Parts: sequence; C-alpha cells; structure tokens
Amino acid sequence: MKKKTMKNEQLIDKENVEYGKFWGRALAYLADGVILLLISLPITYLNITEYKSFNLYLIIAIVGVLYKPILEFYFGATIGKYLLGLKVTDRNYNKMSLSQSFLRSLILTLPSALFIPVFYLVFKNPDILKINSFMEYSQAVNLSYPIQNYISYVIQLILVIEIIILLTDKSKTQRALHDRIGGTFVVRTKIGK
Repeated sequence: MKKKTMKNEQLIDKENVEYGKFWGRALAYLADGVILLLISLPITYLNITEYKSFNLYLIIAIVGVLYKPILEFYFGATIGKYLLGLKVTDRNYNKMSLSQSFLRSLILTLPSALFIPVFYLVFKNPDILKINSFMEYSQAVNLSYPIQNYISYVIQLILVIEIIILLTDKSKTQRALHDRIGGTFVVRTKIGK
C-alpha cells in the first residue's frame, strides 16, 4: 500500500522504504552549512567591520535558526537534503507537522539561540564596537564573553552525540537523536520520478 506524502505528490512505498544513511545525511548537513555560510559570512563581515548593528545580527541569527525547521516543514527537506535525495517524514511517511519540525530541530536551534543575548551585549559594548578588524573583533569577543565559547562546545557535544546515536543505530531506520525526539524518519526519494 502506498501513502501520499509531500506537496510534490511523491509516493513512498511503506514496504520498500529506503532510509537515509549516515554519509548522505552528513553530506546534506555539510551542504546546508556551506549554503548558510555563503549567505551569512559576507553580511556578518560587513556588520562587524562597518554597520555594527545588533538588528542585522539578529536577522542573520533568526534565518540560521529557522532555515532547517521551516524548509523541512514546507518542502520535507533542506536544500542539502534535497540535493542528496533525502526527505524528512513523520512515522507514517507523511508530511511532518510544523511542531514536529521545530521539535526535531530544537536540539540544535536552542543552543544556537543562546548566542543572541550574548551578542546583544557584544553590540552594546563600546570597546568592541570601536574595532574594525574582523580578527581583532573575534578575539575581543572571545576574551570579553567566554560564555559564547561554552555554547559552541555544547553544540559540538550535541553533534558528537547525534553522530554516535546515528552510527550505532542497528535498525534499518538510521535515526539520529533529533529524529527520535521529533518522531520522524529521513528517507531516500526518487528524484525525477
């Protein structure tokens, strides 16, 4: 029996589901990281060296936090997942709900959102705002607000835990921690069918 899933009318045969494997998922994650970096790095550089605007930082941060849950809810995939023929579904291989999408992304978006109050303080610090060099700015932020380094460590630890859970999943579903939290699967799609 086939179930209808996303808006693009693709069907997933429950009996012959092919789940996303570690390397495909890792490459999709890296592709998404590169995409976000290409968008945010030039804007961040200009913001640090020229504009010095917390509001601009906030826009970049919100885009970064919402990228994954919004794209996965509306399209079933981020750009990286789409390029690698992967799609996120609920447990019945249907389109996941918005709450599932945010729940599965919470494990990484919540720690990332903790940077926002830190950078609010950074953009209010007159000593740091005087700096126009990207490298000097980064060093000053690291020295003045070491909490942001700890937030980065927590995110790295979560990623390691995610990788360990994904690699040690002996079932054919290849679910990471965030899949289990959100009640979702990552499945292969037949692009072009």
